[in-house]
Amino acid sequence: MIASAQSLGRTMKMLQQDQLQAWEARFTHFYDAMLRGWAVDLPYPGVKALTVVIETQDSESQTGFSRVTIRVSGINSVRFVDGPKTSYVRMSNGLYALFEQDQVGLEFGDFVDAPTSLSELMRSPVHAVGGTLEWDAQPMPNQ
Repeated sequence: MIASAQSLGRTMKMLQQDQLQAWEARFTHFYDAMLRGWAVDLPYPGVKALTVVIETQDSESQTGFSRVTIRVSGINSVRFVDGPKTSYVRMSNGLYALFEQDQVGLEFGDFVDAPTSLSELMRSPVHAVGGTLEWDAQPMPNQ
């Protein structure tokens, strides 16, 4: 299990649709980021959630890089297929986020172009769709 920002005592920020453009710009759309952890929580009863940890560029970090924890809660679609000839650990194509009605979707680097709908996003072999998206960024130390 990966440690989430919540388990480390930090408060995660809720991402709203009107904040999406600035969030993506801050992390340079997660181009060439490194996916470091992926965990699905399936409590019964309870809210299903996906937590990912990504190391990426960060325009607000003193070191230029941060470890970003993203949590999608209320997931209704999640898929992670890392086949023998492909790998999504390095997110060369970045991360796409999309809000549609009361849902938010993330696509983790299979698409070259941004998806235009959640139904298109869910065709990706690496995606999550849920009700809310929370995040936290912690600066990475100089290497």
